[in-house]
Amino acid sequence: MRLNWETHLELIQAWQIYLQSRASVSARDALYRQIWSRYHKRILYFIRQSISGEAEDLVQDVMLKVFENLDRYNPVYSFSTWIFTIARNHMINWLRKKRLSTTAIPQAVPDPLRITPEQQFIVQESREQIESLIQTLDPDQRQMVYLYYYEEMKVRQIAQILDMPAGTVKSRLYWIRNRLRSQLGESNE
Repeated sequence: MRLNWETHLELIQAWQIYLQSRASVSARDALYRQIWSRYHKRILYFIRQSISGEAEDLVQDVMLKVFENLDRYNPVYSFSTWIFTIARNHMINWLRKKRLSTTAIPQAVPDPLRITPEQQFIVQESREQIESLIQTLDPDQRQMVYLYYYEEMKVRQIAQILDMPAGTVKSRLYWIRNRLRSQLGESNE
């Protein structure tokens, strides 16, 4: 199996995290800061796919779990997959306890310096339309959309995080894409 540069870089970063987690206290502190700055917002957006009000508290809980369990991290696997799996499991447990309804999806913000006001209006209108359609999806489907399109994860990583076969993820993403495309077409007529 040939590995691309992105995979090599991810493996190197995984081993660095693994080794740093077993190093001195100051190295571990630096690692914690690095993990926090790299994953805090990403995990927050991910959690907001299913929970709105207490998402920040849940992110802090997730990050604490990550820090407490760094010695259990296996660098053979992707660190981002590992951390998103922890986030998803924590969120599921929290939802089971609270039995809350689902809410908001994060917004992708366009660069206002590169587009005209008319284009901004069209982009904003399209984004709102897409987001309202995404809200009609169930939480697992919204998480798939977020991980695939916002986090740009591969299907196999999403499958691992959501604990389902890669083929299921592929077919659901295909179904979601077609459903959203057809609903967008109907609403634009």
